[in-house]
Amino acid sequence: MGTPFVLVPDRIQQHESFVMHWHDPRWILVAWLVVAVASALRFWRITGPFRARLRSQQRLSALTPDQARQSLERSWRKRDATSPP
Repeated sequence: MGTPFVLVPDRIQQHESFVMHWHDPRWILVAWLVVAVASALRFWRITGPFRARLRSQQRLSALTPDQARQSLERSWRKRDATSPP
């Protein structure tokens, strides 16, 4: 009958060490990592249109004036064809 009294404190001690693991202050780093990743993804999504315009401006500046004019005229024709009168 002495053996069950010895096993019970071991089980309680194991359970307490598991509970103490969840109270580890390093868990806050995991929470901050999740917030940082979510913020970075949201920032990337919000700034997408700005980056797209910036890329198109850089593309146009790399063209000769005649190529840039032709590109703009094509985009204007495409816009006029799709917009209702």
